[in-house]
Amino acid sequence: MNVSVATNPPASIAGNRRSAQRAATRARLFDETVKEFKARGFAETEIEVITERVGVSRGAFYVHRG
Repeated sequence: MNVSVATNPPASIAGNRRSAQRAATRARLFDETVKEFKARGFAETEIEVITERVGVSRGAFYVHRG
């Protein structure tokens, strides 16, 4: 009996996981952005505060919110 053990998930599963992670990151960024706008107003909101709370880079902020 030849049993194959997959160490990597199929591309469709991995793609779905990445898609879910992107959606979750985008949602967290949106939620934190709204909180900051409410707390500080648009003009006083700093991207660094949002990215620090969400745990992403400034580049990721622009990719998701761009």
